Amino acid sequence: MLSEYVPDMRLVLMAYLLGSIPFGLIVGKLIWHTDLREVGSHNIGATNAWRCLGRTAGLLTFFLDFGKGYAACLICLQYSSFVYDAIAVAAAVLIGHSLSIFLKFKGGKAVASSLGCLACLMPQVAVCLLIVWGICFGLTRTVSIASCIAAICAPILAAAFLYPKPLIYFCAAATVFVLVRHKDNIRRILAGEELHF
Repeated sequence: MLSEYVPDMRLVLMAYLLGSIPFGLIVGKLIWHTDLREVGSHNIGATNAWRCLGRTAGLLTFFLDFGKGYAACLICLQYSSFVYDAIAVAAAVLIGHSLSIFLKFKGGKAVASSLGCLACLMPQVAVCLLIVWGICFGLTRTVSIASCIAAICAPILAAAFLYPKPLIYFCAAATVFVLVRHKDNIRRILAGEELHF
C-alpha cells in the first residue's frame, strides 16, 4: 500500500548527492577556467555552457547531467523493483540538481537530468521527447521553448505508452517542476525577449 510506503533512504540520499554534483560548474572551471555562474545566464546547465564555452562544453555538460539521472535510476533498479523506489530516486536526482548541497541549495533547471531518469525508467518516452525537443528547437531555435514543450509532452507520452500510473504521475510532477524552474524563461518568451541560437 502506498500509504505504508517508506522509501529506501540510502537510495534517496545517493540519488540526491549524485544529482547535486554540478557538472557544468566543474567542467567550466577545470577545462575552460570559467565559472558558469558568472557568465551568460549564470546557469550551470548545458545551454549556458554551450553559449559561453562552446559546443564541446555544452555537450559534455549535457551528457554528464543526463548520466547522473540515468545512473541513479539504474543503481536503484539493481536493488529494488518497486516502482515507488524508482520514483523517489528520480525525484531526489531532480531536487539535487536544482537545489544542490554543493551550491548552497541552488542549481540548474533539471532538463538533462530528467531526461536521464526517463531514459532509464521509460526509454520509449525519452526517445520521443528527444524527437519532440529536436523538432521544436529546429522550428524556434530556442532551447527553453523546446524544453518546456518536451516537458509538457512527457506525461502524455507516458500514458500513451501505457506505463504504470505512478510513473505517469511522476512525469506530470516532473513537468511542473521543470516549468517552474523555467519561469523566468517563460516570462522572457512571452515578452519576446528570450535568446535564440
